[in-house]
Amino acid sequence: MNEKIGSDFENYIVNRLRDKGFWVLRIPHSRNGQPFDIIAVGNEKVIAIDCKTCLTNRFYMSRIEENQKTAMRFFKRSNPQENIIVGFAFEFADNSNVFVRYEKLKEWEKMTITREELEMMKIEDDDFI
Repeated sequence: MNEKIGSDFENYIVNRLRDKGFWVLRIPHSRNGQPFDIIAVGNEKVIAIDCKTCLTNRFYMSRIEENQKTAMRFFKRSNPQENIIVGFAFEFADNSNVFVRYEKLKEWEKMTITREELEMMKIEDDDFI
């Protein structure tokens, strides 16, 4: 995936969150990877987000790295409150985007998931991005 496209999307999410009153930390990329791209705190919520850009309207579940799955499970399990949110922000070829909580996404059993299917998984509370 083009690194500039991914960085632009991360910046977009950072700015959206800041506009909604969040304090936002964008985590620098490392050679070994990191489980989240963004941590945001505000509006009585803590949010850990990984951003994924898609060249089509389909996301391949294999793009979720094992360290992301482990970190998201651990982060949520150690902080089970409703105001602790972990998930993925997706951007598609038409520049539409959607946020889906990890606990909803991990229930998906197919190899790919469409934008429309992701839209159905999102809940109203996830309109903060």
